[in-house]
Amino acid sequence: MINIYLLKNYLINVYFTESQLFSVCNFYGRLNNSEAKEIVAMSHYSIFFRPNLRFSNAGFPSKIAESFSLGTSIITNDFSDIKKYIKSSYNGFLLEGHVSSEKIYLLLKELQSNILYYADLQENVMNCHRDYFSPESYPDFEDYIKGFESNVKK
Repeated sequence: MINIYLLKNYLINVYFTESQLFSVCNFYGRLNNSEAKEIVAMSHYSIFFRPNLRFSNAGFPSKIAESFSLGTSIITNDFSDIKKYIKSSYNGFLLEGHVSSEKIYLLLKELQSNILYYADLQENVMNCHRDYFSPESYPDFEDYIKGFESNVKK
């Protein structure tokens, strides 16, 4: 069985019954932050979906950076600007268009039967994290903060 960290109950409420997901996912219930990070780090995938509405497209979901920093690939739908970071079948799975329960379920079953595929994804996730989300990716950031602080003090 693949290990999946599911964010919120949106999938269950919109796409699946619990029994469908229990056949391909492990559920952990509500966890504190440190427990959640441990589970995400041990998981093959993080899954979260957001409706493509105005509030979902404002800002960037921190869960992507959090999962990538822990080496965990993501399965999600297309919203905000996540296409810039998630490349389907490279470092996660970006489901476009109408996402049906059948589409998600078939993807999970395929991933479950091809667990070796995960190693390639994990390496690509770590590369994406290094390129986009690590402090080393923004060498001028410290100077920017110092300049910002000096302007605020004026």
